[in-house]
Amino acid sequence: MPSGASTRFNIASTQFVNVSDPSVVPTANLTICFRYKRVTASVQTAFSQWAASNQAWVLQHHTDNRLYWIVSSTGANLIYRWTPSGDTNTNWNTIVGTYDGGAGTLLLYYNGATTGSLVGVVPASLYNSTAEVASRYSGANYPNAFYSDMRCYNRTFTADEVLAYHYGEFVNPKNLYLHWSGINNNFRDLSGNGNHGTSTGTGDGEAPPRLHHPGGARLVMPSAGAVPPASGNPLRMMMGVGV
Repeated sequence: MPSGASTRFNIASTQFVNVSDPSVVPTANLTICFRYKRVTASVQTAFSQWAASNQAWVLQHHTDNRLYWIVSSTGANLIYRWTPSGDTNTNWNTIVGTYDGGAGTLLLYYNGATTGSLVGVVPASLYNSTAEVASRYSGANYPNAFYSDMRCYNRTFTADEVLAYHYGEFVNPKNLYLHWSGINNNFRDLSGNGNHGTSTGTGDGEAPPRLHHPGGARLVMPSAGAVPPASGNPLRMMMGVGV
């Protein structure tokens, strides 16, 4: 596979991606998704919103080889879905977390299929006071993985949309407020909302494989459209360590 088609994190606290002042802070509906390949088992991947001890959300493949999709409405009181058994594969995978406060649903998807057990009661809104989208630098579980196609939506994906994302089909860009391709270590925001990332210390990585729907049709990656977001509190966004 060619280099430069994803971003490489190499277990270093000095490697991160951040963007100042994203233009929306989701509190009632949210979808987070990214593609990743761990270099070895028992290492971290994470995409998270974090502020000191107050976590708004974390989507991750943890060092314990389990998957976690965590949300919180009160900081330390975490509500999450997780897979109680670990997955040690080092393939390219897709992971998607959806949250709907009104419907009271918190779903975790791995390679297009729903998974995980729910712990806690799903809150009606997310904790977002002074929240950052960031890595937890008080921890030591720095990523050792390739990242690609990282997205944040201010709405909740349907199961069909999760499958479309997994197979590289077009996904409606409605309420897409951040989209980083990671290609050539590039974190320009493709959503049209100007949430451009700046990478520090990261390198170029290999390309994820082009997936094909079980029906055999060749699918293409979606193109993102600009959707004006709602206003919200300033954040700072990073990719890196979770819990």
